[in-house]
Amino acid sequence: MFIDGRTIADQSIIETDIAIIGAGAAGITLARALAGMRWRVVLLESGSFDLDDATQALYEGESGAVDYPLAESRLRYFGGTTNHWGGWCRPLAPIDFEGRPALGIPAWPFGRSELDPYYRRAADACQLNSADFDDIAAWQARTGKPALDLPDDDIVTRFFLYSPPTRFGETYRGEVDKAPNVTTYLNSIVLEILPNPEASKLARLAVATLGGNRFEIRPRICILATGGIENARLLLASDSVQSGGLGNGRGLVGRYFMEHVTPPGQVAAIAAADETLMPFYYVHTPNVGNVAMRAVFMPSDDYLRRTNRLGASLSIYEAHA
Repeated sequence: MFIDGRTIADQSIIETDIAIIGAGAAGITLARALAGMRWRVVLLESGSFDLDDATQALYEGESGAVDYPLAESRLRYFGGTTNHWGGWCRPLAPIDFEGRPALGIPAWPFGRSELDPYYRRAADACQLNSADFDDIAAWQARTGKPALDLPDDDIVTRFFLYSPPTRFGETYRGEVDKAPNVTTYLNSIVLEILPNPEASKLARLAVATLGGNRFEIRPRICILATGGIENARLLLASDSVQSGGLGNGRGLVGRYFMEHVTPPGQVAAIAAADETLMPFYYVHTPNVGNVAMRAVFMPSDDYLRRTNRLGASLSIYEAHA
């Protein structure tokens, strides 16, 4: 069921078992997973079903060390940024969880293996038709194309799989609407996550609409699903009880921002190879068993550990005159 938050009476209190903040890829997937279970679920979305300039403007802000287009890169309505994403998909690599002590980056408290059972389900949600990311032999067999014979072990061939791309708000809207235990509140902006006076337990969510009314959600469990940037902004803004923001006792909330590398000016690369090799690296149409893929070049794990560098990928694009 969908409810426009602007129709909720001012100062209302809504109790639920689980509140999910954000109806993008993560929030919609969680709502689908919880559909039909015994728990009452509230899914909160700051926008509606279409792009609205006033709601989109809530993304505006100043960026510091990284010049980042906060309002242009993401979309704030049901389905979130999947409404315009390009569909590139790839799981985190095991080395990504190791941390980089020399760079002051701590290791994760768990390894990639903890996420492995969920990557298959994520691939299904993104309609990839495969979860076979890095088996070179398998992709060579499927495409009939060999990978490039690279001269050393510092650079390796790995793969991205492409979603159609799945527009989560369109693809799964009916499923979320019909879930008997899920209520989605549109045009409902979470202003702050408020804990108890000791900041040891969640108490309530302060919600407002651009129409002017305010109400509260009182869940037993709250899940932040607004993306890496907005999750951090919301936690930092939730400082009425805990100075500096919730969960920010070590000052790490919002740190370690990851984004596409954008070098200044234009970068040109020339690759000379048999033309039969190139489609393996730049074709990404669903022509391999109904799977869209692209081979890329990435630094090897040994190289990253040896040089204390961070992961990256390099794609080949066909040049046009």
